[in-house]
Amino acid sequence: MTFQQLKKIAAFYARFTISFTQIGYLGRRLFWPGTPFEFSGQHWLVTGGSGGLGREIALRAAQAGANVTAAARSGAHMSMISPILPPLSSAIATDRFQT
Repeated sequence: MTFQQLKKIAAFYARFTISFTQIGYLGRRLFWPGTPFEFSGQHWLVTGGSGGLGREIALRAAQAGANVTAAARSGAHMSMISPILPPLSSAIATDRFQT
């Protein structure tokens, strides 16, 4: 491979490098329209609602007005999220094989 070929390949891939980094994401985000999160009148069933992404999705959707049913296998973990959810939302444990 010659230096000229290497230079052409580097120039080709350099065009895309910035787009797939945090800088590219922040630059594109400037042009996104604002999204009003209004979920009133919707009912969401969130599995894995006791922790991680499921917990955050359940809480954010409930804050935006959705009636949320958060389901998880662990009843102990669900008892921690139940007080945080708004009154119209619920949290249920679904583990069939509890010991």
